[in-house]
Amino acid sequence: MSAQEFKSFDFMARHLDVRPNGLGVPATDRQTWDRLARNGLFNGVRSRAELAVRKDYRMPALDTLYLKVLRSGDFRSYEAEMNARRANLRDLALAECLEYRGRYVFQLEQLLKTFCETQTWILPDGDPKMDNYSRRRYDIDLNATGLAWEMATVVWLHSNRLSSDVQTMVLDNLRRRIFFPFRDMVGGKLAPMAWMTSADRPSLTMGLTGIAGAALADLANRKERASYVASCIDYSHYYISAFPADGYCRDGVVSWAGGFGSYLMLTEMVYENTQGKLNLLKQDRRALAPAMFPDRIRIVGTCYPGFGDTYSRVDLGAFLPGLRDRLLGRASLEWRDVKPDPEQMSLPQVLAAAFLPKPAKLDPALSDPRAQTPRDFFASGGVLICRPGTDYPLCRVRAAMKSGVNFYPGHHNDLGSYVLLLDEVPIVVDPPATQPQLRQSYYHAVPVVDGAMQREGKTVAAATLDSGFDQAQDWWMINLTPAYKVAGLKSLTRTFAYARSGQGALAVTDAGQFARPVAFETAVIVNGTWQPLKADSFLVQQHGLTLRATVTSAVPFALVPEPVPGKSADGTLLRVAVRLKNKVNAPVIKITFTPYRP
Repeated sequence: MSAQEFKSFDFMARHLDVRPNGLGVPATDRQTWDRLARNGLFNGVRSRAELAVRKDYRMPALDTLYLKVLRSGDFRSYEAEMNARRANLRDLALAECLEYRGRYVFQLEQLLKTFCETQTWILPDGDPKMDNYSRRRYDIDLNATGLAWEMATVVWLHSNRLSSDVQTMVLDNLRRRIFFPFRDMVGGKLAPMAWMTSADRPSLTMGLTGIAGAALADLANRKERASYVASCIDYSHYYISAFPADGYCRDGVVSWAGGFGSYLMLTEMVYENTQGKLNLLKQDRRALAPAMFPDRIRIVGTCYPGFGDTYSRVDLGAFLPGLRDRLLGRASLEWRDVKPDPEQMSLPQVLAAAFLPKPAKLDPALSDPRAQTPRDFFASGGVLICRPGTDYPLCRVRAAMKSGVNFYPGHHNDLGSYVLLLDEVPIVVDPPATQPQLRQSYYHAVPVVDGAMQREGKTVAAATLDSGFDQAQDWWMINLTPAYKVAGLKSLTRTFAYARSGQGALAVTDAGQFARPVAFETAVIVNGTWQPLKADSFLVQQHGLTLRATVTSAVPFALVPEPVPGKSADGTLLRVAVRLKNKVNAPVIKITFTPYRP
C-alpha cells in the first residue's frame, strides 16, 4: 500500500474488523479462560477480587477527595486512590473471566457507575481552576485515557453480562470525556493537550494508545472507530520521527518502556484488528532502530549506563521485548518468555501478555537479542557501550562512556562520564540525581580544572576527535575543551581505551594544554569499599569482587576520597579524586582499571 493510503481513514474503515475487539478473548470463550484459570500465574486474582468485592465504591468518595487535595496540594493521595480503584476494576474483571459465575458482576457495575458519575477523570494537579471538575471543559490526561481504555475493555469482556444501561452509560462517558474532545483537538476546534504536541516524550503514545484501545473495544460503528484509530496512528508518527536515526532514547529504558512500549501496544491492537494487514512496526522503517534500543543500550543483564536521570538497573522483563519480537518476526525466544503479571500490569497489558500470538513469520535478517555484540555506539547521544563479546570469554570488564551535550531536560553536566562493571556488578558508576548538586560535574567521573566545574549550554558538547574499533580493543578520544571556561585553556581531551584480552581493562586518559599553570584533578565515582593499595593505586570491593585502579602521572598526586551526598540504589557512593599536587601547563592523568586478585 502507498504511504498515503496507510495514513488514510479510508484504509482503516475498509480493513478494521466489523465488530469492536479488545485484546485477548471475551469471557464467553470458556475453553480459553478455563485453561487460564488453571494457570498458577492467576492465583492471586481471585483473592484480590474477594477484597475488592467488599469495598464501597459510592460516588462521593473520589469527588470529595478531589476537592480536598486541590486545597491541600497532596495530589499523590488522590492518584493513589484512583490507581487502587483501577486495580480493583482489573481484578474484578479478570476474576469474573476466570470464574464466570456472575459473583463479581454487581461490583463491576457499581465501579463502572462510580467512574461514570465522578466529576472528572483527569488528575487534580491538571485542573487548578476546577474547569474539569465543574465540567466546563473536558481535558484529556493520561489517567483519563488509561481509565477509558480499561472501562471499554471491561465492557467488551463482559458485554453479555453487564446491563445495557451500564454499557450505555460507559459509552456515553467515553464519547463526552474522551472521543469528542479528542476529535475536536485533532480537527482544530480545541487546542490540543500538551502531551499531543510533545513528540519526544512517552506521554504522546501513552495517551494515543489509550484512546485507540477504547475506540477499538467499544465503538460499534466501524467508520467512527476507524476515524479515531487513524488519528491516533497519524499522531504516533510524530513520536517515531523524533528518534534519531540510531534509535537512541536519551531518557533511558524506563522512558522507552512507557513511550515505545505504548507504541508496541498500539501496533499489536491495529495488527489484530486488521487481520494482520497493517503492522506499524514494519510499515514505518524508522521504528526499527528505536525498537532495538533496549538491547543495544544494555551493558549486561539488567544493567544500563544510568547517565543523566536514567536508571542504571532496570528489569525490563519479557513482555515488551517479546511483543516487539512477535511483531517483527524476530528470530528470538523472547516472545516465548512472555507471561502475564495480573498484579503489576494494567488490564489491557494482562490480556496482551496472556494471549500473545506466535510470530506469524520469522525474519532471519533480525538477530537474536540474547547474543550481544562487542560494542554499540550511539552517535546521536554520544554513548559507547563496550562488552567482551563471544571471542573473549575470560574478559570480566564491561563499560559505558559518554560525550554528549550539557543541555537537555534531565541532563547532568557530565561530558566524559563513564561507568564500569566487573562481571555484572557496577563498580564505577554515574550518580543518580537524588540531590540537586549531584547534577554538577564535581560528582561525576570528570576533571575539575583550576577549581572550575563543567558549564552547561547548547554549545557545550564533546565532539569525537578520533576513534578506533576492532575485535580486541576500542578507543575513543573526545574533546572536553568546550565544557570548561578557564583562562588560558587551549585544549582538554579524554581518551577511553577498552581492552578485551585477558580479563579485560579500561584506561581513561585526560590530557590538557594551558597557557599558564593550573590546578588539575580528575575523579572516579565508586560503588563499594575503597582502600588505597600503593601510592599510585587503590582498590574497590563490592559483592566479593575487587577492581584495581592504577594512576599514571608525571606530576605527584594525592588520592582524596569523600562521600557522595545522599544514597543511591547501590548504597553510599564515594568520590575518589586524583589531585595533582602542583600546578602545571600540560597535565596528563591516566587511570587504568583491571580486575584484581591478591
